Amino acid sequence: LARTPGMERIHEIDYAVIGQGIAVGMLKRALRSRFGNPAARSKPLVLLLLGPPGHGKTCIARNLAASLVGVENFLEVACGGLRDDADLFGSCLGGARSGTYSSDGRLTGFLRARQCTDTIVFMDEFEKMKGLTSALGWEQAKKMYQAFLEPWQEGTLTDVGAASNEAKIDCGRTVWILTSNWGQKDIVDFAEEHPDRVHKKMDENDLEWVKRELIEKTLNKLLQQEFKGVNAEMQALSRRIDFTVPFLPFTEKERKVVADSELRRYFQSYREPAVFEEERDVAKRRSLGNLHLQHSLDFVAYAAERYDPMEGASSMTRVAQDVDGKFLSSVLEHQHTLSDSEYARIRSNQAACKSKPGYASEPQFWAHYCEKSLQIKILQFEPASAVDQAEPDLEGSEVGVEHGSHTAGARQDAVPACSVDEEPALSGQPNPFDPD
Repeated sequence: LARTPGMERIHEIDYAVIGQGIAVGMLKRALRSRFGNPAARSKPLVLLLLGPPGHGKTCIARNLAASLVGVENFLEVACGGLRDDADLFGSCLGGARSGTYSSDGRLTGFLRARQCTDTIVFMDEFEKMKGLTSALGWEQAKKMYQAFLEPWQEGTLTDVGAASNEAKIDCGRTVWILTSNWGQKDIVDFAEEHPDRVHKKMDENDLEWVKRELIEKTLNKLLQQEFKGVNAEMQALSRRIDFTVPFLPFTEKERKVVADSELRRYFQSYREPAVFEEERDVAKRRSLGNLHLQHSLDFVAYAAERYDPMEGASSMTRVAQDVDGKFLSSVLEHQHTLSDSEYARIRSNQAACKSKPGYASEPQFWAHYCEKSLQIKILQFEPASAVDQAEPDLEGSEVGVEHGSHTAGARQDAVPACSVDEEPALSGQPNPFDPD
């Protein structure tokens, strides 16, 4: 079974997102049935991933595509950017079959070129099509949703694109992954009603309970109502969906892992050189570089406490954005004790090289949350070294206390620099999030 095409890498789903044991378990069952049973391979599989944003729906869809079919057989469609059905399915205005007035839609062109091939079509924010109108004010939602009835039921798509003769495109081996924020409040409310179970630990052992209590009792009925809101005939579309997969709020432990991952991702870019005005792409410019900004375990706990189940990881990313601005201000305003060579290093747009004159070790900074003062601090020493010290002993080593000039000379208490290739550690302490 493991050597069946598409099956040998299904185990990678376990590592595609943090947590979400219920969603991962449901997806593995669905995909193993799809790829492991010849009878199922000729029929399209439709998966609907529901839940509030920031909980891994988009991430797992992209990772599934890379693992199971490869990026060349993967199509991602942002439904919020669609304007009418021709964007997806093409058009033949005035009966034209070629020329100026006919066009291929993204979906039609993709599937036509990959018939009898395992493909994944990812429709992100599928609910966004519900409010579509044409430039003339005509309702487009019914027309858009109705077009999916044929491929999801029959495994074929009538080709109305450029140079077509309304031939049938075979898309029976396509996996359709839809994501939506439909039911996000119901999912969050379900978690709040069962905090001892949902917020502590969720895995595949709870799958049947979630299917019975959440999917069958609430989400399936909600889907029928949503499609009925488009048109009464569209309730049939909800029955074409094979699996409804809820993405639940993170457990308390998962929040800390997600917070740590987001902070690492956000701060890691500072290990590269600074990028100044000569970079035309403004988004790539970076005021500082060639330094190591880390975060303490207390700061991870602080970020995890800011978790909002209706926003997911985004609510914790904002903490990183806030401290990032604090850090940049503190360095650019010379609020830290840095030598001339250290300051030159972090403002340089060239990678640091030990063979160059004036080479300075990689400056170290820590974002730390002090529970005693209830303040976020940017430190130049590892917070673990000050755990048992009284608060006044921190003076002169943190932002906003006793500011030092970058010309004050080399520090004698600097922490040895890490190699640029090393993974930033959580203050040198053991990982408290390790399940073992």
